[in-house]
Amino acid sequence: MADNLSTSSSKDFRHFVWKFLLLMILLIGVDWTLGTTLEHLFFTQKSGEDSQTLHLISDSKDEIIIWGDSRALHHYDPRVIERVTASSCYNAGRSAQSILFHNAIQKVFFKRHKPRLIVYEINPQMFIKDPSTYDKLSDLLPYYGKYSEIKETVEKKSSNEPLKLFSKIYPYNSDILSLVKNSLLNAHPERKGYMPKIGSRMLAKDLDEKPLELEYEIDSQLVQAMAEFVSRAKKENVDIVFVVSPIYQPKFELAALEKTLEIIREYKIPIWNYVDDARFSTDMSMFYDESHLNDRAAKKFSAIVADRIVEYLDK
Repeated sequence: MADNLSTSSSKDFRHFVWKFLLLMILLIGVDWTLGTTLEHLFFTQKSGEDSQTLHLISDSKDEIIIWGDSRALHHYDPRVIERVTASSCYNAGRSAQSILFHNAIQKVFFKRHKPRLIVYEINPQMFIKDPSTYDKLSDLLPYYGKYSEIKETVEKKSSNEPLKLFSKIYPYNSDILSLVKNSLLNAHPERKGYMPKIGSRMLAKDLDEKPLELEYEIDSQLVQAMAEFVSRAKKENVDIVFVVSPIYQPKFELAALEKTLEIIREYKIPIWNYVDDARFSTDMSMFYDESHLNDRAAKKFSAIVADRIVEYLDK
């Protein structure tokens, strides 16, 4: 009797193991198939900010590269800069991304091409410690297995990232619908990475409701990443200028900006500071919101920067 129970239990256990293994094989198969499809869609995107980063890495041979966060993306029209400087230009700005992201992308980009000049847009709060900075490095996940230069930065997001990346779906699971859309819709290649902000959403009450600045803690990893970015450019004989584009009535940003500029000055790189330029900073019609110029103002600002680029490169 006991032998029969033992045999039955053994069969049940083997049956369970087989079912478990079949389920795992099925899950791995689904993960691999869907992940491979999403990977193809990602690297063939025709629109969106990912497509612009892909173009920079794979195709851009431009002489001037605009780098930075959303203020870079929306404030510099390469077509204006090209007309004034007679040099090709591409806007590699990326919304909400820090120097950690840009430093990683620069490593990959420089393996294929070295531009003549980098124009890096300074955000007054770019070195301030913020946990979400590391969460946003998920934008680099699709590049992890393709470019070894990316790996160290991705692992700053979490020490578990290499384990999670055994899943082929994981790098793409944050915004699958946008990935599909961007793979089907054509972008505006004539804009060369620039994304205009049209009109204005500014309201006078916005500034009245804006809180005063608090004390900020500097993130040493962000400072180190910028030091690497600058050092790599210097090593490759690529010029850099730092630019602070206009902010509407920037009094709330000045303390943070001064802390940032203290760090930037150590790199002994030219700083072009337009944060409170009267041609913009007191004219609400120039701004889409407090921190971003609209398209009309961005074109005007791009021409101003372009004139200065010509003077800088002619020295």
